[in-house]
Amino acid sequence: MAPAAHHFCARMSALADLLACARTACRAAHVEGHVMRRIELVLEELFTNTVRHGYGGDCEASVWLQTNQTGAGLCITYEDAAPAYNPLTHEVDLDHSASNHPPGGLGVHLARCLADEIAYRRDEGRNVVTLCFRTSP
Repeated sequence: MAPAAHHFCARMSALADLLACARTACRAAHVEGHVMRRIELVLEELFTNTVRHGYGGDCEASVWLQTNQTGAGLCITYEDAAPAYNPLTHEVDLDHSASNHPPGGLGVHLARCLADEIAYRRDEGRNVVTLCFRTSP
C-alpha cells in the first residue's frame, strides 16, 4: 500500500479530523482496536503539543500526517514546521506524584511507551516524528 499524506491546520478544532484520518488508515491496515487507541493517544498528544507549544496556539501553520502500512504493522510520520524540538532528548522525572509533577514531558513519555518504535529528525525546517505500531506478533 502506498503511503497516504494528509495536511491539517494547526488548530485544536482540526484534531478530530486528524484522528479520523488515523482511524481510516488503521481500518485499511486491519489494525485492532487496542492498537488504534494507542495510535490515537499518541497523535492527540503530539498534535496538542505542536499547537500549544510549538506554534504557541491555534494558527494557520501546518501539520502533516503520512501513514504507511508495513509487513509488521502501521508506521505514521507526523510533521510540523514549528521550531526544532526533539521530544526524544527530554527525559521526564517520574518520581513525583501526579499532583506534584512539574508541567510538561508526560505526553512525550506516553508516546514513547505506546509506540513500538519512535524516531525524530529535523528535515527541511520540519520536525519529523516517525512512529511504528506492530499489529502482528
